[in-house]
Amino acid sequence: MGWLRRGAGVLVAPGRTLGRVVWAGEGGLGDALWLLLPILLVTAPLEAASAGLSAERSFLLALNKLVSLYLHFALAPLGASLAAGLLLAVALRLRGRGEVRVDGILAAAAFLWVPTGLLGMLGALLEEAGLALPWLPHLPLAAFLADGPSPGSILLRVALSYGWSLGLFVVLVRVALRPPAGGAQALPRPPAWAGWALAGLLAVGVQAGAAFAWYHRERLTLPGPGDRAVAFSLARADGQGRVSLAELAGQPVLLEFWADWCSICMAHMPEVARWAVAHPEVRVLAIHRGEQPIAVQAVVLAQGWAGPIFLADTDERVSTTYRADTLPVFFAVGPDGIIRAVHVGAPPAGWLDGLLDLGTPPPR
Repeated sequence: MGWLRRGAGVLVAPGRTLGRVVWAGEGGLGDALWLLLPILLVTAPLEAASAGLSAERSFLLALNKLVSLYLHFALAPLGASLAAGLLLAVALRLRGRGEVRVDGILAAAAFLWVPTGLLGMLGALLEEAGLALPWLPHLPLAAFLADGPSPGSILLRVALSYGWSLGLFVVLVRVALRPPAGGAQALPRPPAWAGWALAGLLAVGVQAGAAFAWYHRERLTLPGPGDRAVAFSLARADGQGRVSLAELAGQPVLLEFWADWCSICMAHMPEVARWAVAHPEVRVLAIHRGEQPIAVQAVVLAQGWAGPIFLADTDERVSTTYRADTLPVFFAVGPDGIIRAVHVGAPPAGWLDGLLDLGTPPPR
């Protein structure tokens, strides 16, 4: 309960809460890690459920995906918070404030992301209810900027998403500069009701995330032959606008989900590229999972690949929708938008050539 009490305390009584962390050594990185877990389950319920369902293939695969998802989710908020704390600790030491405990500063800094995390949870819950607010931090910054927001929208995003955390940093600076006169133990603890309120909020959020994943459980099943391909729109890696599946209606399409960190993908992509050049009647969309368009294009240029249209699934939403959690995965889509064939992993010899009849109606 202590981690919940301190997590709520930085919201309702930041001065005394951070004071006890800095000067009495209460709390630390473990609190932040525990708080991040339920927020992850609320803000990314489909991703978490998809990773958990990988247990049907292998328990170790599911565990690896869950841990990777958690670390990926925690890296940015904790990295930014701890970097701010380290800079503050160095600045105080350079000013001769030797009495400041560096470990206390870093432990307190681990709480700076809490307001942003809760606002992200609120944004995710509103989006799951059909009321999307792009200014809240549930939407990855890259995806937010990809839609070309106005300067006013960007300022609103910065103010709403990060203003509270910046305010906490100011409080942390003041706490670090003013040791408590009566000692840290004289500072009152954060109110117990705040910890219980936060526990209730997280419990409701996790249940709402689970309900959302259950309601959209069809998104967690790998689409198969006979299913309609889910529509999407993604940015081209070469910067030449966006490509949507809907605009390719009437044409056979081959989707390949891949990533440059996937050795099988990198080894097999030259064959896919040559096949795409030899068969322009089939539109090949190579969808990179989780990277910026400019980074994807750098890989494409370095490898000299031509033929497929390379797209960037920056926020991994399309990949999650298609449950492309094992790469590479191929979906052959007919002109009518119906999936004709699916293959996970590098396809066997002749599999690509077998797609040349995608333009014919599927058997009934």
